[in-house]
Amino acid sequence: MVEFLSVTTVTGVRVGRLLPAVQAVREATRRMSCRDIFKQPANATS
Repeated sequence: MVEFLSVTTVTGVRVGRLLPAVQAVREATRRMSCRDIFKQPANATS
């Protein structure tokens, strides 16, 4: 029982540390996507 609780705790800590990194990657991807969308009309007119 103690082993199960420790494994659960360690897993929870790891997931807690990974979530901000995953969210940062998603935000960066969204920003790049928005930037590319705004560049397309400029590329078409030049």
